[in-house]
Amino acid sequence: MFMVMRTASASRPPVRWGLMLALTLGLAASGRVDASPNLTFTLTPQSGDGRISYAGGTAPVVGDDLRVASVKGLGTPDNGDVVLPLDAGTLTFKTGDLSGTAAAGSERNFAPGGHLELVGGIASLGIKPGTALVTGSFTKDTFIRTMGDGDLKIQGGAFFNVVNPILAAYYGLPTGGAMFLGGLGTLISAPTNAAGGFASAGLTSGSVTTSPVPEPTTLAVFAALAAGGFAYVRRRPRRAA
Repeated sequence: MFMVMRTASASRPPVRWGLMLALTLGLAASGRVDASPNLTFTLTPQSGDGRISYAGGTAPVVGDDLRVASVKGLGTPDNGDVVLPLDAGTLTFKTGDLSGTAAAGSERNFAPGGHLELVGGIASLGIKPGTALVTGSFTKDTFIRTMGDGDLKIQGGAFFNVVNPILAAYYGLPTGGAMFLGGLGTLISAPTNAAGGFASAGLTSGSVTTSPVPEPTTLAVFAALAAGGFAYVRRRPRRAA
């Protein structure tokens, strides 16, 4: 698995980096993050319109108007393996800035931050085109790896997100603003330029996958966060009178 947008800001979850970091560390320590149950959105192979690009230097990676064909529930309590086609499904995203390189420059890492949004309509559920289905922010590094022959693979880059409540309920997943943990993966054709940047000439394959965060893990991490927050307050210097 593996990253600003067009909907109103009211639809975006607040970005609280301390909370996100604590949740990420807690989930990793618990070992309870898995791929099931999950929603998998399949991107449509394309060329010429939607694009993934990187300007080079410390710039972020940006994805614009990537077409999304469908969503499928895997291991979900309700309607497992049912595929729902999306009407005008599109994905847009922006990672954090470049944080470093590895593997002799063939791998680039991008910091947490940015935003990811997947919108679309699902006629059978009464969801109109342009409705936000997945909205979130990246919480771990996104990796871009050169695959040879001008191909680049984008992977990693977990993000916390919320899922449209109608869609979540259809598959029997938590609603009411429940936290999900997702990932993005794509394979694109995008030879790099002299400055190290690129703009994709085509998307070979791609998917967005997201799973509900286990509730006991969430509660445990919130408790840890509260303790850490108290310690932080105790360490703050007093203001002069």
